[in-house]
Amino acid sequence: MFKRYIHLILFILFLNTFKTEAFELKNLYYVLSAGEADFSEFTIDDAELTSLNTQKNKNKPNMFSITAGSKINRHLSLEFSYLDLGKTEYIGNLSGATLKNTKTKKGLAASILVYPLNNYSFNPFIKGGLNYGRVVSKTTKENAAGVFSNPNNETASGEGTGKIIGAGFDYKLNNKMNLRFSHEVIMDDNVDYINNIDNGYIEKDTKLTQLGIVYIPKKNINKIGNDFYSSIKSDINVSAFVGKSKTSSRMSGGTYNGNTWNLSNNSVLAQVSGTMSDDKTDEYLRFSISKEYENDYVGEIFLADFGSFKSRSSNRGITGSGNAMTGAATKSVYGAGFAAGKKFRVDNQKLSISPYIGFVFLRHNDEIYNNLDFAGLGGSSRGPIEKYTNATYTTGLSLNYNFNDFSSIGLRYDYFGESGKKSTLGEGSLKGYGIGLSHKF
Repeated sequence: MFKRYIHLILFILFLNTFKTEAFELKNLYYVLSAGEADFSEFTIDDAELTSLNTQKNKNKPNMFSITAGSKINRHLSLEFSYLDLGKTEYIGNLSGATLKNTKTKKGLAASILVYPLNNYSFNPFIKGGLNYGRVVSKTTKENAAGVFSNPNNETASGEGTGKIIGAGFDYKLNNKMNLRFSHEVIMDDNVDYINNIDNGYIEKDTKLTQLGIVYIPKKNINKIGNDFYSSIKSDINVSAFVGKSKTSSRMSGGTYNGNTWNLSNNSVLAQVSGTMSDDKTDEYLRFSISKEYENDYVGEIFLADFGSFKSRSSNRGITGSGNAMTGAATKSVYGAGFAAGKKFRVDNQKLSISPYIGFVFLRHNDEIYNNLDFAGLGGSSRGPIEKYTNATYTTGLSLNYNFNDFSSIGLRYDYFGESGKKSTLGEGSLKGYGIGLSHKF
């Protein structure tokens, strides 16, 4: 399971490249927190389990997190966290058959905290960031033959990124320790684009409520005086952009014409066909940490989330053997990489244009409605889920306007070379464009 996190772990370890004296010696802190993860917004109806008699539905498990942070200045902190969101459990029965499902979820998050009041003892904050999560779902079934369409036990995993927003406060206990309370939301953390398309796509949040202890190795980090913060200087730039993404991959190609499968014995049940529509756009998120060098050259590492591109038929739009059914497929993509570029400054140094080129690892998750296959969309794979990683190049252009010596607003366009699989939803390029903010620490 460790290999699933390797790109994100390398991303965090690579921050060692950007050490400065202020970061390394004066402003590090650590947080250990515990609390509750609330998955209840994703209901039994969303999971399509309403036909069962519910015996147990545990959807608010205990959780904990471990965080390393750096106090950048009097109003900002940068944090990296490991999240263990516990285990949910559902048990239901029907006509003598029993279904049990458990889900465990873990994640890595990068966040920026803003402290607007700058109070010495009681310091409220708001936060925003990006979370990489992985969920493992295990379903066991007893006496299921003849009751469930698929009587087999199942294990599935999913992974992806999502936005985090939240608020809380730090309360000073002494020069070494603070008490922290936080409430956060991982947005669109529980989604279903495949099995619930008759009723529309499902996107539900996860809520986290935690109480923790902040440990501060250097006692002067808890000081608010200007002398300490004016001594923190570096050339590290943190940027966050949001906008639109687009893929040129085939997706459904406008139709399904292939097999429907009997999930009980994994055999072909019938030939079915019908029209489908493709949505090849979604939300684009990009988070980067960059360093400026001599002559305005810039190097950066980044995370990019392209969202999920979706194909679907109309309600009961694919038919076969006299039975009506619905079909859907999705491609979710995110990546991590590095790039190099150069700033060209205009307008009295406030405006800059920066072309760049780089290298990126792209993680694809291609999924199709569980009793269809990718061959019916022009591929060759059985499905229903294929996960794989491609490496490709990236290039683009950014336009930034500096408010002051530390903050800027910008527009950017990113192009990513061909990736994907012909055997699933096709190969194609990715594009992302958006608006964002940058801050130099």
